[in-house]
Parts: sequence; structure tokens; C-alpha cells
Amino acid sequence: VLTVEATDGSLIDPADITIDVNDINETPVINNATTNVNEDAVNGTSVYNVNDANSGLDTDEDGDAITYSITAGNSDGIFTINSSTGEITVLDNTNLDFETTNQYVLTVEATDGSLIDPADITIDVNDVNETPVIDNATTSVNEDAVNGTSVYNVNDVNTGNDTDIDGDAITYSITAGNTDGIFTINSSTGEITVLDNTNLDFETTNQYVLTVEATDGSLIDPADITIDVNDIDEAPTTSGITDVTVEEDSAPNIIDLFAAFDDQEDPDNALSYSIVTNNNAALFDSTMIDGAAGTLTLDYFADANGSADLTVRATDTGSQFVDTTFTVNLNAVNDAPENGVPGSQTTDEDTSLTFSAVNGNLIAVSDVDAGTNTIEITLNATDGTVSLASSGGLTFLTGTGTGDTAMRFTGTVSDINNAFDGMTFQPSTGFSGSASLQMITDDLGNTGASGALNDLDTIAIDVVAAPPLPPLDEAIVDDPPDPGGIGSSDPIPPVEPPDEITPDPVVTIDPLVLIDPNDPVITENTPSDVRNPSAGPGAETFAIATATDTTPGSPFPSSINIPSLFNELLNTITPNANAAMQPSSDNDGPAAGQVKTITQMALVNPTLPPLHLSTALWELLDTMKQEINDNDGMFTKHGAVVATALGVTLTLSAGYVTWLLRFGYLAASLLSLSPLLAQFDPLPILAKRGRDKDAEPKQSAQTADNVDDTPDLLSVASGF
Repeated sequence: VLTVEATDGSLIDPADITIDVNDINETPVINNATTNVNEDAVNGTSVYNVNDANSGLDTDEDGDAITYSITAGNSDGIFTINSSTGEITVLDNTNLDFETTNQYVLTVEATDGSLIDPADITIDVNDVNETPVIDNATTSVNEDAVNGTSVYNVNDVNTGNDTDIDGDAITYSITAGNTDGIFTINSSTGEITVLDNTNLDFETTNQYVLTVEATDGSLIDPADITIDVNDIDEAPTTSGITDVTVEEDSAPNIIDLFAAFDDQEDPDNALSYSIVTNNNAALFDSTMIDGAAGTLTLDYFADANGSADLTVRATDTGSQFVDTTFTVNLNAVNDAPENGVPGSQTTDEDTSLTFSAVNGNLIAVSDVDAGTNTIEITLNATDGTVSLASSGGLTFLTGTGTGDTAMRFTGTVSDINNAFDGMTFQPSTGFSGSASLQMITDDLGNTGASGALNDLDTIAIDVVAAPPLPPLDEAIVDDPPDPGGIGSSDPIPPVEPPDEITPDPVVTIDPLVLIDPNDPVITENTPSDVRNPSAGPGAETFAIATATDTTPGSPFPSSINIPSLFNELLNTITPNANAAMQPSSDNDGPAAGQVKTITQMALVNPTLPPLHLSTALWELLDTMKQEINDNDGMFTKHGAVVATALGVTLTLSAGYVTWLLRFGYLAASLLSLSPLLAQFDPLPILAKRGRDKDAEPKQSAQTADNVDDTPDLLSVASGF
């Protein structure tokens, strides 16, 4: 009520003006706010209380009751607000986690029923230490579990591992229920295992309840782990098997298995037995188990020695088993070596005998227990010498291994047998009759007890005398020879040997130039440059190797020069043979009285088997001799070379002659120029032929014909 006065300056008139105030609705007022809550807050935890800013109550300035609600920021449904009181609490703490979301901003509205006022309530989530959480559990273990057997693994319930929800490492411990010390827990992993199974027995205790605590260092969570003990079949037990020590080649050993094994539930004969390991089965011919009798029989291989570890297993009817291991020692006993020798052998006079697998007469030695140790061999040859095929790995105590009448050497069985394969026996020169080769093998005590043992064998060798040379045909020349020539009725005067035999120079000839592809005696190990390329398939080809043939395009090598080989022969035929040995510059052929192409004739090694001669060779020789008669002894480009076969090198020195005989095969011998053998020297015949030709040239063709029709003899004498 207002009192209003009106005045004119002197007079006043008052009046009461009454103003009525109309009552209108006031809006509730709530303010923004910030609060916090622990991340581990349980459901129902009060977070914040919203009130009217003017009244400080849950009514507005008009006294109207306020209604509250959360309209935004609560998508996880973690919080709730009391609509009447405005209290915000934790509704569902499942996702309330600092590590996930550390702040929430809730939009809260306050209304009196018609007017609304919103506000932002910010809630910070506090990061707090979480308690590890482990649950109670029940598990079981067999009463016969071995130490170290895993029983149960404790883990944090929230993480499923050994860290809590904060990521803190958990430490585990057994705090109760383990009075017998049977179990242990790994403090880092929570794995419970058997520590000492001595008292782990169903009949004694069938259940254990262990109290296990999990801590992150400050907070602890306990749990009960119940372990039931399973009653199972007991495994057999063993007292072990005594080690066995016997000599090599001993009788079988019998082991009592009933005495070695026992079982609480099953009788001895109900157990089954087996050998589960044997690290040296080569010792045993058999290892037989008789379950009904409870025996293990060890039967050994002959000559076996060494040691073996055997593990025997006994298994009961419940499939439980126990193993025991024992050792078998077989002490080595030395076994005698054995010589493997052929029966009696036969060879020709002055012909070597080869002992080899190829020839079916191999000599070998064996020793079952020598191994790689050395043994000793003694070889004694009577009426001959012996040469080993090789000497690799051998140590000679007597002899050298080549051309010995006696030799003694050591080596391994392998090296010795290599030396024997291809070993030769060479009869003494000119000897025929009964020879022998004695072999003594001493194992030098290798290997084992009983000392050194040996074996002795003797091989009888029959050396067959060579047949006498066939008589010479007196029709070898047309006219009666001069006195002293072959075919003369007069006594043959002796030819004096040279006053002095000079051993030098020495000529070595080793190319093989006699080729017969179809004859296994003569191989094709010949350089192709000495073959006759014009020969047809299956033909026997012959060529001459010369050092003085200068004809252009000559296929023959020029590495061998034996210009004196034919000098004596040529001097017998023609007076100027020495000059004839010089090369001619005439490429179309040698000049009269000269020899151009034939400067070498190789000689056949007398120790080799006879080589067959073909018709082609004899035709070549006949042609050559015909030309000698027709051309005053001049050799043209015909020639024959018979070289050492199979790569054997022949060394010639002064005082030797080679004889080539035509009676179905080539018999070659190196013969000393003794007075007796000198009587068979055919050179006077050839010399006589040369002189007869000068006197009666018309008879040369007839002479050649006679030579072709008779068993000729061609001799080449070396004058060096």
C-alpha cells in the first residue's frame, strides 16, 4: 500500500494507493558441478546430490517440488539419479573402469512440472588398486602321481591370467591345508603340482583342501582349492636286475623276472614282461621272455663282444608298469684268423700265375675280431717269387712286396685283401715241377683275451714244362745253305757271343699297336692315331710306329726312335744298311738300297700269354719278306709292330733275341745269346738268301713262294 500526497506548494492532500502483486511460477535453478567416483565403487555408491540453487532443497523458489532426470552422458548405464532427491548413484559398475573411461559428463534436468533447468554434472573416475580375484575350485589327482605332476592352475577371475584387473602381477601361496607337504604352488603362475608323493595315498587321505591366497602386493583374495585323491591300481615295483658279465661265445644266461618284480594287486604270473630298450641288439641272437615261467633268456651271437644296456618292463593288469635297466658285458676272446686259399694251381714254365677274383683263385684273409687293427702276413715262395698287386697301407718287415721269395708285412684285413687280389707267383726261370706258396697269418692278439693266434696254409703250384720248339723246315731256302746255315746237313758251327754285352742304351717300348677288336686278348687301349682307319668292321689291323717317317700326312707318332734295331739284320741283307737307316727326302718312296719307314719293331713281353696271329698278319709278313727278296732288302711302307699288351712296358738291353714262330700262335721269348741258342740264329739264312739273290735273281720269286708255303721263321736281332 503506497501513501501518495498531492501538494500545490502549500496545501497537501494524501491518498493510499494499494498495489496487489500477482503470484507467478518460478523456474527451478540447478548449477553445473564436478565430482568423482572410484573405479571400483560398488553399485549404489552415492556420487553426487543435485539441489535447487535458490532453496538448497529439492523445491524451487515457489516451493514447488523439483523432479530430476539424467538426459545425456550415461550411455553405459553406469549411473542413476533419484528423481525426487537428485542423488546420483552407481547403478551398474560393470564398465566403471578408469583404464576404459576416466570421466563422464551427465546432463541432469530439474523441473517443477512446467519449467526446466538443465546442468552438467561431471564425474571423474578415480584410478584405484584392484584386488585380485580368485575363485574356489575342485580338482583331483591320482594317488600314484609322480612328483612334478600338475594338479591345478589358479588364475585371476577377471583377467584369466596371473595379473589382476589393474595389470598388477599376482603372487600365489598356499596358506593352509598342506600339512603333509605333498603339494606346492608356483608363486608366479599359480600352478599347483605334486612336490612329494611319499604320502599321496588314497587309503590314507582321499581329499585335501588347500587355502590359496592371491595378492597384488597390497590386496589379498583367498580361495579354497579342493583336491580329491583318486584311488587307482598300484604299479608294480622292482628290486632291479643284477648286471651280467660273461665271456664271448658263452652259453645263454637265464634271468629270474619273478624275483626282480612285484605287484600289490596282481600275482607274479599275471604281470606281463617286455624289453623296452636294447642299445646293442647286435650282441644277441635272441632275447626271449617266458612270462609263465618268469624268465628272460639271453642268447648271444657267435664272436659277439661288447656291452649292452637292456631295460625290462613289468606291466600289471591295470596297465601300470615299472622299468628296470641292467647291463650285459660280453668280454672279447680272440678268434683265430682264417686264410681263404684256392686249391692246387697250374702254370706254364716261365709264366706267371695271377691270384685274383676274376681268375677264380683269389687268396684272402678274414678275422672276425681284428676290425681295423693290423695283422701280420708271411708269404714264402718255393721255386719262384711272389709280387703283391698293391702295397697301400702295408708295412714291410721282410721283403718289398715285389719279386720276393719271402716277405712279411702288417696291415689291416682290408688293405691286405686288396694286395692279394691280383698277386702273382713267378716261377724261377726255366723251372718246371712242383712249387708252392706258403701263407701264415698272425692276428697279433687282435682282439681279445687268449693272445695271438695264427693260420697256416700252403698252395701247391704245378709248373708245366714248355714244349720244345718245332723243327725248322729245310725247304726254307731254295739252294742248300752255306755250311753253318739252318737246313745244312753239315754240323752247325757255333756262333760266338759278343765279347762284351753293353747294358746301355736301354730302350723302352710301351705303345700298343696290335689291334683286334674281336679278340679279348688284345684290347683297344691303343691311341687312335696308330690305328688303320681303312680297316673294315671286324678286321685285324696292324700299323707301324716310326720316328723317321717324314712322309706328309703320316698318321704315325714320332716319339720313339730306335734306328739301330734292324741294323744287324739289314747289314746281313745288304752292305749299305747303315746308310739305309737314314730318312729319305723322297716322299714317294725310299731310294734303292734304303730303308725309310721301318725303324722300330717292338718285342712281345715274354711273361704275357701267347697272342693269336691272324692270316692278315702273316700275309703282311710274307709281303714284307717278298719285297726284301725283290728289292735288295729294301723295306717300303710295310711293317708290323707287336707291342707289349695291356699297357705293360718292356725294357730291352743288349744280348737278347725275339723269336716269332708261325705254328698257329705267337710264342715270344727273350732268350740270352748262349752258345746253344745261337745255333738257331736264322740270320745266316737271310744273309744267304741275299747272296743267292745276287747270284740268281730269277729265283727270288720262287724263294718267296717257298717261304709262304712253309712254317717260316722270322727273327729280328737287336745289336745294341
